[in-house]
Amino acid sequence: MKIVFFVQYNDNHVADIEQKILSKSLTNYEKMLDLVLFESTNFFAPFVDLMREEGHEVTFITPNIRIVQEQWAKENNADFDKDWQFTIPELQVKSFKPDIFYTTSNFEYYTDFLENIKPHVGRIFAWISCPFDRESLELKHVDHIFTLFEPHYDYFKSIGKSCTLTHAVFDHKKLPFLDKDNNIEVSFVGGIGGYHRKREEILKELVKKTPIKLWGYGFKSKNPIKNVLKQMKYLWIFTKRYEGEAWGKDMLNVMSNSKITFNAHGDISYGHAVNMRLFEATGVGTLLITEDSPSIRELFIPGEEIICYTSAADAVEKINYYLANEEERLKIAKAGQKRTLENYTFEHLTPQYLKIFEEKLAQNEKQFSKFTRPQNSDKLLVRDKT
Repeated sequence: MKIVFFVQYNDNHVADIEQKILSKSLTNYEKMLDLVLFESTNFFAPFVDLMREEGHEVTFITPNIRIVQEQWAKENNADFDKDWQFTIPELQVKSFKPDIFYTTSNFEYYTDFLENIKPHVGRIFAWISCPFDRESLELKHVDHIFTLFEPHYDYFKSIGKSCTLTHAVFDHKKLPFLDKDNNIEVSFVGGIGGYHRKREEILKELVKKTPIKLWGYGFKSKNPIKNVLKQMKYLWIFTKRYEGEAWGKDMLNVMSNSKITFNAHGDISYGHAVNMRLFEATGVGTLLITEDSPSIRELFIPGEEIICYTSAADAVEKINYYLANEEERLKIAKAGQKRTLENYTFEHLTPQYLKIFEEKLAQNEKQFSKFTRPQNSDKLLVRDKT
């Protein structure tokens, strides 16, 4: 199969990647793309090498990383106009002619862009694990959806959309490139505001009563006036603990260097345990402290592989307890890492994704697939819950 992963990056992450490209003086498109893939910790980049190893032709398109897209245009004699975020990736897709086009939740691409490329691809897959407006989301060009959220899954199935419920995993190939100094007592990496109001409130309590340090977005504004207003809103609670943004491999390094990583899902999770931090924190061997929920028990054993809290006060108590009890902390962290590395890596998920890709492509071509239909292919759960 020929497969395209189409991944838009956060603007601040784009700036970080472009700076690293410039620091290495890279002037070749493929080398730039290799650096993007190496620095990425999203749910898509690790599939590229693994699917290539299975004999598939796979490429990765980053429509909003200007320096990368500009280099592709230069090497392919393409005009780089004001609409380059749409025109260049359209040319890339039409040139590659993939069997599978897999896009993230770049909803601005779901209308005209998907319509333009549809005649040049076999099947269009979408990853939708973020909030969306049911009235305005255009899905007519999308053949199949992957999601982390069960409420999303239920909705897509209710409107007759082909969908797979999955969960996140960890890219263990990043481990040799990470530090393990444990010089951070407690870390949190993520965002506040928007769909993270509950997280914001609990972090305020943790800042007051634990040595937690914060990385991520939403804590500050680049606009000086807006930043003063933001800090006034938060009563300067986060100011002394905020360490800046951390993207890609830098984010994993923060977790790897932490004794404890704290997790609180966004409001959209509706009590389900689904985010990538579950697998990133345990994967790097750090003790994960996360919310208690019924679904967490489908993935880890609370008290043995991770620690769960039921309230802000409970989180404070457990963070301080495990900072003071190193032997217990290390034992649980080690067990959590073992669970993740043995069950929740991209190596486990890749064959299941390939089966679904091939199955849907075979339906499109009305021919028998060389792969057998995966059991329960609309729900991918790596761990055997029995």
